[in-house]
Amino acid sequence: MNNLPQRNYTDSKIEAEGGEPLRIELRDAENQHIVRGEGSSMKIQICVLHGDFEKEEDWTAEEFDKQIVIPREGKGPLLKGDKIITLKDGVAYINNVEFTDIIKGRTKQVRLGAKIVRPNSIGLDIREGRSEPFRVLHRRVKAYKKHDRPSMNDEVSRLRGIGGKLCDKLASRGIVSVKDFLQLYKTNEASLREKIGKIAEKSWNKIIAHVKECDVDDDDEEEERVKQHAYKNLNGLKQIAIDTTTHGLVETSSTSTSTGVQTAQYGGQDQTLQ
Repeated sequence: MNNLPQRNYTDSKIEAEGGEPLRIELRDAENQHIVRGEGSSMKIQICVLHGDFEKEEDWTAEEFDKQIVIPREGKGPLLKGDKIITLKDGVAYINNVEFTDIIKGRTKQVRLGAKIVRPNSIGLDIREGRSEPFRVLHRRVKAYKKHDRPSMNDEVSRLRGIGGKLCDKLASRGIVSVKDFLQLYKTNEASLREKIGKIAEKSWNKIIAHVKECDVDDDDEEEERVKQHAYKNLNGLKQIAIDTTTHGLVETSSTSTSTGVQTAQYGGQDQTLQ
């Protein structure tokens, strides 16, 4: 069975470790075989449970429901996507479910739960399932992980010293990737500083020191050389004017320099869903 990672993030698809779809199985409580017959095509509802739900697998349906986490005031449901899935031959996959909000609750951890929709309609005793506990963090925590050595295709938020409002500000000005940032820094540092706005010199130096560590491949290096060469040539062009008296060409300026589940387990007297 596949397991959930210890950390999950808002607005990211819930997946098992290794990026595999999260798998749920309906198993017989006695021999743990996957149930293929009666009850193997039921609908299952995915929910969020408190992480300290430690009771052994002999809970009642009422006890299980009391462990379901209530969204924070003013917030919507904790999960979005396909929260109702259908078993097929005793197996179902969670493919399109995301957390919408961080969850603090009684502990810093939560569990995923799964319960049969309308359990009394099939006349079987099927216990709900739950995952091992894990944490749910805001997506920005994931986005702002800073690489020791950023790459050109990383989001600009991967650079040390860039985050939150500054990241959004740069994106609105067309600077989305580390590559965008580095190109503008090398070709027009003044323009980059203007786009960033007021920033402490220490913070600026921190950002630049990190972006200079960027992992640049050969194609990127060649592209950078071509762009810088073109920019220098443009800045170095002599301005030409026509003398209206002699119709001769006169030079008027010189060159200038250029300036980043665990399986939900279901047990029951008749069957177990894992």
